[in-house]
Amino acid sequence: MRGDLLVKSRIVVKFADIANILPLTTATVIMNRVLRFYVDGFKSMTIGRKLWALIIIKLIIIFVILKLFFFSETTDSRAKDENITPAEYVRSRIIRDCSHSFLNNL
Repeated sequence: MRGDLLVKSRIVVKFADIANILPLTTATVIMNRVLRFYVDGFKSMTIGRKLWALIIIKLIIIFVILKLFFFSETTDSRAKDENITPAEYVRSRIIRDCSHSFLNNL
């Protein structure tokens, strides 16, 4: 198989030979098997690739475009408006919201 060989500086080395040289733990072996399982699965996909592309495009739309247009004001900008640090702004908002909701429930 072509994937079993590593060619470097005119020396052909099999991965099995490297495995005999390097000490592999059971965790490393398991991780290699899991990784190979997923790589082989993604390589053999036909419809799945289109679905993953669609999922990635949707995530980009949700997290990038919507963030830019609908959630442009951040904690940093609000804290700068009040001349305090972002941590102080978040703390004051939490305290204010908690005390406000507590008083409304009395």
